[in-house]
Amino acid sequence: EKVGIGVTFRKNGEGYYVVKKLLEKGGAFNSGLKLDDRILQGNGENLRGVSMQALGKIVLGPENSAILFNVKAPDDSTRTVRVFRIYHLPVCEDGGQEQEDEHKQKHEHEKGGKEEQGE
Repeated sequence: EKVGIGVTFRKNGEGYYVVKKLLEKGGAFNSGLKLDDRILQGNGENLRGVSMQALGKIVLGPENSAILFNVKAPDDSTRTVRVFRIYHLPVCEDGGQEQEDEHKQKHEHEKGGKEEQGE
């Protein structure tokens, strides 16, 4: 089973994924990843301009495995952050995954809104 890191991303006008939200139960919460960090690379792969699907292939993985992000902070300083994959997506009683607001916003993107990814 693949798990995420507990982050909601938004895509900015330059094609970078930016940390929008850190979920308390996710590995990213205490990792050093901060709100508004721009994700430059994930495990050495350039993530600028990639699709949400491609981002998901990098972010999702086996539980307790790690991903190394190269990030740029709003002050333009850069750093590497190690994040463990421990976030399980919420599951509804019917066995399906909970559809959070971020997923609704993804559909808005398809109609011209902003692209977002929650992992």
